[in-house]
Amino acid sequence: MSTDNKPATSTAEASRAFAVTVSAAIFAIAVMVGLLGFVVMPVLEGQTTGLDSFTAICRAFGIGIPAEQNARSSKPSAPASSTAWDSATRNDVRRGDAAAGAALAQDTCAACHMPNGLSADPASVPSTTGLSARAIYKQLHDMKRGERVNEAMKGMLDELTDQNLTDLAAYYSRLPRRNHDIRAYNEVTPNAVVLATKGDVSRALPACEACHNPTAGGPLEVPALTGQYPAYIVTQLQAYAAGTRKNDLYGRMRRIAGKLTPAEIAAYYDAPRP
Repeated sequence: MSTDNKPATSTAEASRAFAVTVSAAIFAIAVMVGLLGFVVMPVLEGQTTGLDSFTAICRAFGIGIPAEQNARSSKPSAPASSTAWDSATRNDVRRGDAAAGAALAQDTCAACHMPNGLSADPASVPSTTGLSARAIYKQLHDMKRGERVNEAMKGMLDELTDQNLTDLAAYYSRLPRRNHDIRAYNEVTPNAVVLATKGDVSRALPACEACHNPTAGGPLEVPALTGQYPAYIVTQLQAYAAGTRKNDLYGRMRRIAGKLTPAEIAAYYDAPRP
């Protein structure tokens, strides 16, 4: 009787062994795919955009925390920007007095930025409306310290305190933006839309919208581009490409702008604005 059961027992054991082997193989493949998709590829792509390994992996898992770490980094490769997004700076910007900023803007800024925050010279003077307070504060802070070169602005900023900067940031950030979604314009070329929304993997170009959200700015100090003057965006991209503007964290914008053709630089944001 026991002899008759041996083949059946052997077959069952072989089936179990096969099932265990297949399960182990599937598990190993799943682990390898996970490592490739959530560790290896994010780290490699992060190296091309200035992200450290930890930040790149966090983004792969949907944890959007990198900008604060970048702003505080002391790596030798970091650009000359001393704006540190520690808790004290964040609280200072959050407590900016918009009413005081409005009075200061009228006295100091209106000649170029006009009372409504729009520009008297779109090629060299940006629209300051609707940007985040942090984005505005960072640029003012960098220019005051000479980390973003703008002689005309520095002369005025030298007379202002850090509280003045946070007040101006609070005021301008509350003004309505000129236009909220560039994609509403039919004049935008298909190639430009691809660059802005998907990037170009062959050139290691991330999508513009990965940081510059189409209806708002990105994390912390990243400015919104919708509603900004096309001529100003072109001027700044050209400055990044030439290396004459250097206050971008880890040189990310300099690398990106340097890979764009002149036509591509102007393409996405060249639609008319109301």
